[in-house]
Amino acid sequence: MLQDEYALRLAPYNIARIKLERLARDRAFIHWVYVPPAFRGRGLGQVLLDRVLADADREGVHLALVAKACAKLGAKPMGQNPLEGWYAQNGFIRRGRAADGGMKMSRRPFDRVASRRHKRVA
Repeated sequence: MLQDEYALRLAPYNIARIKLERLARDRAFIHWVYVPPAFRGRGLGQVLLDRVLADADREGVHLALVAKACAKLGAKPMGQNPLEGWYAQNGFIRRGRAADGGMKMSRRPFDRVASRRHKRVA
């Protein structure tokens, strides 16, 4: 079931999180993805996002977000272009700039049945 928050406790007072808001039965908005600075670059954001995507796909939920790099949060910040690229690698499509300068992105649920039907057989 798609949750409002996905979290990994990494150490005392260090929690990696993704915060979502369910907008409708088939739509949700990802408000933020956060990994504490000391734990960045280890794939923890991907672990959490994989959980979100699996639940969203299972329930047929479209996801939307505004990708905006936040360099003020400490060491190892991800720049805007790599951040957008990371979301694109996870199936999000760029939809245009938001008023705050971030990139509006969205992702349709992955249909495993349709993808198997279109796979080439050697």
